[in-house]
Amino acid sequence: MNKWHILGKTVTGASHLLQGKPRQDAFQFFSDPFSRYHILSIADGHGSEKCPHSDEGAQIAVETATTLLSDIIRVYPMQESFSLLGTLKEIWLPKQLEAQWKENVQTLHTLKEREVTDPFPYLLYGTTLATLVIADDFIFILQIGDGDVVLVGENKPVKWLIEPEYLDGNRTHSLCMEQSWQHIRAAVFPDIADSGEVMILMATDGYANCFTEQTGFPKACTDIFALWRKNGIEFIQDNLENWLIDSSINGSGDDITMVLALR
Repeated sequence: MNKWHILGKTVTGASHLLQGKPRQDAFQFFSDPFSRYHILSIADGHGSEKCPHSDEGAQIAVETATTLLSDIIRVYPMQESFSLLGTLKEIWLPKQLEAQWKENVQTLHTLKEREVTDPFPYLLYGTTLATLVIADDFIFILQIGDGDVVLVGENKPVKWLIEPEYLDGNRTHSLCMEQSWQHIRAAVFPDIADSGEVMILMATDGYANCFTEQTGFPKACTDIFALWRKNGIEFIQDNLENWLIDSSINGSGDDITMVLALR
């Protein structure tokens, strides 16, 4: 398999620290023991008064997505997984993700002995989610809600792997919605990182919202790519957390999570 280095950081937003609120973001990596594939997930809990447990909802989201996709991929050869995900991505997989996330939320809600109402209050745990599968033969992306997943290469424009969601104001689609599977976008394609050094960057919307100009976010992505190529992966690992903290303080004030896959 092509050698991928995976790293990431999540930081509590400057505004959350001032208000004494917990971080709502979550992320998770999973690498197959035989290095056949990697699964990277990020989630952004809504953090509003109506969603007091969205930090838990975000953590459940990344765990649910990792388990669901790993269960599919690990039992099939890679080429069969590519075809299968292409077939399942429109209906079956989104429905399974919604159902399993909601089942896991209910389980936690019961364990915490929280009040249960009818219908079940999934809004309490509302969150977005983006999950990426990197394999030798294909790349798969699944997303609901806002956030960015982009590909960066040498002398190439920043390319979004899936079209970003643009809703008015601070609105976003969420796993907590009824029939949320209908708002899950997914794409699968042969390995798009077939030559040269490449970087895939995943970030919750707190990062893109730090920039006032439309060109700010793509430029930051290419800057990180250039810094990696010049200084190496340890430099990025050592500095990423401080970069995100500075971005939150001087920009959106929101939690920020960033995950990088570097090859």
